[in-house]
Amino acid sequence: MQELNFLINQSTVSVAEVEWWLLKYSDYVKEINNNCNCCSKTDELPCVCKRTENEKTTLEVFYNLDELTQYHRIEKYANEQIIEFKQLNKNPKEVKKWLIKNEKIASQDLACFLIDYLDYSENEKDNINLLAYRNENYKIEVFVDRKDFENLIEFKELFDELYYAKKLYPEGLKRIDKEMKTTANKENRA
Repeated sequence: MQELNFLINQSTVSVAEVEWWLLKYSDYVKEINNNCNCCSKTDELPCVCKRTENEKTTLEVFYNLDELTQYHRIEKYANEQIIEFKQLNKNPKEVKKWLIKNEKIASQDLACFLIDYLDYSENEKDNINLLAYRNENYKIEVFVDRKDFENLIEFKELFDELYYAKKLYPEGLKRIDKEMKTTANKENRA
């Protein structure tokens, strides 16, 4: 697992280090994928290629880290939204507009962000950095520095508090509830 040594041998890596690693191994990942000649190049069927465990693990780590860097691209926007909120937080109408503006990104795009990356231990105090990848069979864990996501985390927590806990935009919650019921009904009929 030479490809993973850099990530495994550090207790925490930065987003910059993750992006460097992704760039360094992107050709290797393409090579692994290009060498797969199974009939299942779509998401419809599982891959039956004879990949080594090392290749499978490298692919898993690569795609997990790549997904996390996609979230990091929202960090600057999150910081701007926190600053904007602090300027308007005394005005309920403006807060509601802020929630509406950020509803898609916070309630859809970031819906599971906190759960996926910061809910990995029973003891909440242990959830310091973001868990980007875990493989219990090989005892591999890759943690990314929380500081690289501090605005995104604060933005998501702020939005969730105002939207879900304080219910400052109840119309949005009603729509979500209706969408969930519609989806559940469709699944029950299938």
